[in-house]
Amino acid sequence: MRPEGLGRYKGRETQARLIQTSKNTMHWSTRVFLVLLRLVIGWHFLFAGREKLDTPNWTSEPYLRGAVGPAAGCYRGLIGDSVTDRLTPGDGLPPELRKDWQAYLDAFISHYQLDEEQKQLAQTKFDQRVSATASWLSQGGTERKVKKVLANGSTVEMEVRTESRLREYLDKRQQIWDIQDKELSVFSGGAPARLGILKGDADRLRTDLRADIDEQTAELKKALASVLTSEQQKMEPLPEPVQRRWSERNPLQWIDWLTRWGLTVIGACLLLGLLTRLACLGGAGFLLLVVAAIPPLLWLSPDIQMDGYKNILEMLALFALATTRSGRWFGVDGLIQFLNPFRWRRRAAAEAPVERTPTPHAQPRPQPTTRPTATATTPKPRSWRD
Repeated sequence: MRPEGLGRYKGRETQARLIQTSKNTMHWSTRVFLVLLRLVIGWHFLFAGREKLDTPNWTSEPYLRGAVGPAAGCYRGLIGDSVTDRLTPGDGLPPELRKDWQAYLDAFISHYQLDEEQKQLAQTKFDQRVSATASWLSQGGTERKVKKVLANGSTVEMEVRTESRLREYLDKRQQIWDIQDKELSVFSGGAPARLGILKGDADRLRTDLRADIDEQTAELKKALASVLTSEQQKMEPLPEPVQRRWSERNPLQWIDWLTRWGLTVIGACLLLGLLTRLACLGGAGFLLLVVAAIPPLLWLSPDIQMDGYKNILEMLALFALATTRSGRWFGVDGLIQFLNPFRWRRRAAAEAPVERTPTPHAQPRPQPTTRPTATATTPKPRSWRD
């Protein structure tokens, strides 16, 4: 039976040996280069996040709308379309456009500090513009000159209303998705050329449709500005774009907000060495979502392929950094670990000398005494002579 003190001594001796071994398993130069890799990736994330925060009109919609990877269908259904969602006629004004206008009205009232009479007048102007825009949509919208390619190859300009241009845009968008999902491959032939033409036409239609929305929004802003006094008109203009309330935001707006602040926070944590492993996993997860949208497929353009390879390399580097203690080597994590009182208690307990209880010598086991036995005699067989 093992003595009681021996197990405790071996446990502490093993723990101290493991601590000493973990300190000497990685060369100091390896740690330096891993820390430098973390700092470079952190600076890249922080710079990308700050750039998006400084660009109020930035949105991830163009990137996600052009997704061709395994998550393309998920992204398309999640973000919707900021143009079609605001121009699709229904029961009154489209909900997305009404939410945008309501957010602008609330910000307008708060910014210019309207009194009760002005608030009522502004609400009346708002309701009038909502009714007029809903009627405008039901009547087909605005006529604009659009270039049409006839069957013989000639190009003509035609006056086309918003409703017809919206249907044409939806048709071309569906054709783009069909080519991306079914025809694009290494041996796709003329699919990339047709895809480029369709994307160019869809972008022109989208620009015209966005101009129709902006015209109606400009009419709303003009109507609301008419309720201001001369002193209020001299104030600083309302900062735009106006953000909706948290409960009114759509999935695309949440994705944009999370992307801006997520990149900034992850980059800051990597630079400071704060919650380093969690930041590495968060950054790698974000890059995995990016690669799932547009991976570096062989039939895509060289620029897109290069961006995809860079994202994959950075993602793998972050996964590798998540397995190290780079934040403790150089960062706030190391300072927190140094100041942790429980660490010093465990270390003192592990390095404390322990008197080893000697193992008592085992007593020789007594051998059983054997009794002398008489030699067995075998009777001699009798001979025939006997």
